[in-house]
Amino acid sequence: MWFRYLVEQGCTKLLCDLLVCPDVMIISVCLDGLENILKAGEAANNTGDVNCYRQLIEDAKGVKKIENLQEHESVEIYKKALKILETNWRVEDVEIWL
Repeated sequence: MWFRYLVEQGCTKLLCDLLVCPDVMIISVCLDGLENILKAGEAANNTGDVNCYRQLIEDAKGVKKIENLQEHESVEIYKKALKILETNWRVEDVEIWL
């Protein structure tokens, strides 16, 4: 799985770091990448354990950055951020990062 290789090379933190970029297209691509990484982590998680890719995003302060994007001027960015948060984190989990 090529996602695993990219994650092992540190792309998760880089994608999270780019979420504060002023370019809407870059933010959109980063959110898409993070969403795909999270999906791959869920698909690979056959044991019912925590999605380890989710933990990498948390460690990279990505949850806070995604949460902040809910106030972005772009509706597309807002919707993508909201979808990622609702799909992968409970409301209680997200509030920890505020």
